[in-house]
Amino acid sequence: MKYLIFCFLFFYSAYLYPVDWSPIHINQEGPNKIGHLYLGKDHSIDQSTLLYVKFSLDHFKEEGVSCVVLKLNTPGGEIFAALKIVELLKDLDKKDHIPVIAYIDNWAISAGAMLAYSCRYIGATTAASMGAAEPVLMGEGGQMESASEKINSALRAEFSNLASLWNRNPDIAEAMVDKDIILVLREGAIMKLDDETQIRLKGSHPDTIISNKGKLLTLNTDQMEKYGVSDFITDDLASYGVFADMPHKEWVSYSNWKIDFFAFLLHPAVVSILTMGILLGIYLEVQNPGMVFPIVMGLACLVLVLIGKFSMETIGWIEGIMLGVGLILIVLELFVLPTFGLLGVVGIILAMVGFVTLTLPHFENVTFFPHWNLAAEAVIEHLAWICATLVISGIIIAFLSKKMMKRFIVVEEEKIEISFPSEIDAVGVAFTDLAPSGKVEVAGKIYDAITEGYFLEKGTEIIVMRLQGSQLYVRAK
Repeated sequence: MKYLIFCFLFFYSAYLYPVDWSPIHINQEGPNKIGHLYLGKDHSIDQSTLLYVKFSLDHFKEEGVSCVVLKLNTPGGEIFAALKIVELLKDLDKKDHIPVIAYIDNWAISAGAMLAYSCRYIGATTAASMGAAEPVLMGEGGQMESASEKINSALRAEFSNLASLWNRNPDIAEAMVDKDIILVLREGAIMKLDDETQIRLKGSHPDTIISNKGKLLTLNTDQMEKYGVSDFITDDLASYGVFADMPHKEWVSYSNWKIDFFAFLLHPAVVSILTMGILLGIYLEVQNPGMVFPIVMGLACLVLVLIGKFSMETIGWIEGIMLGVGLILIVLELFVLPTFGLLGVVGIILAMVGFVTLTLPHFENVTFFPHWNLAAEAVIEHLAWICATLVISGIIIAFLSKKMMKRFIVVEEEKIEISFPSEIDAVGVAFTDLAPSGKVEVAGKIYDAITEGYFLEKGTEIIVMRLQGSQLYVRAK
């Protein structure tokens, strides 16, 4: 009798709730907190979306939520931002044991479909659609063009892996990315065909075409359920399944003004501009030691870059040490222990290597061989931004060098000497303004000189303080 009652309850509960909700921990005493994320169609997936998801998940973990609902109504967006979000969602379930439910309220297109596949559960409203995830890039004239086969192949593999992660059909996922895949339903099983001629159109059991050649796969609500992509259909998630019987439900969300600010700092174009500011600051400080503005500008740009990276918690200790040591060596060369450029060159190399590796996106799994994955493609793209920044910075520095040479070189009639006065404490006069570098006249000869950071007007009497390395230091008499 007990066995019959058990079987009845089991099959009755399976009929009411066909989804296995057991991974979601329910506190019968309450409260039961549910994290809520919403990606709407008014804002495409980008860096700000990534930060919104990251900060929200950190908040949810602090609040002790039992699960997270990712409500999707998005046409997609940037592939690499979506890829980072996928990592966060997978880690939340696999490492923190907080299941994620993707709830498609209308659209989960392109990168939105990738996010849905990364979740343990997928639910949909009665008017939902999911798919059409072919990667596209901006071409000439602003026209959107299909991405290269390398990117397409990497994205296809990513979709396949995500589908397999939660026991969904990988062929269905790949057909959302690749328009050349042919899928049919043959005698209850999903099959991938090599050619359209293999489709059975006649007989007692003709094929049902799921995806034909030349068209990306996009599934509606019924098709998602039929082909095992979605786990349930409801227009009222709060009253469905595990949520219907969850005592003392509390929906937790997150918002913060810092998200847009950090997203702005993390944009590759902004990082490139800040990098140029750092390089120009170093160059101007080397050319005019003691000036305040260049070093302040360079440090401010560096701080902004570090703030952006700290927001994503992607700064590793190796690149941090290299950057720090490099900056220390540069400071020693400029202000403490001149070595005719030796420490400066080593410091610049260490600082640049540390800075470049620091600005690259961090992914758990980057694969270059035998095939690139999407994480590798993101690293290469950011390297391209950095290389372009270095080239542009080099051009600007070369232009400034030419302008400064024209400004400070004096014609032969002025008889400027490149040697140095042998007598310390020799008295002379400022031949030009020293701000803080310029030229002085000592014993009828003209020399390049510098003060210790302050300004001297032309004609001011000066005294030679010391010759440090190749730099002549003077002060007002």
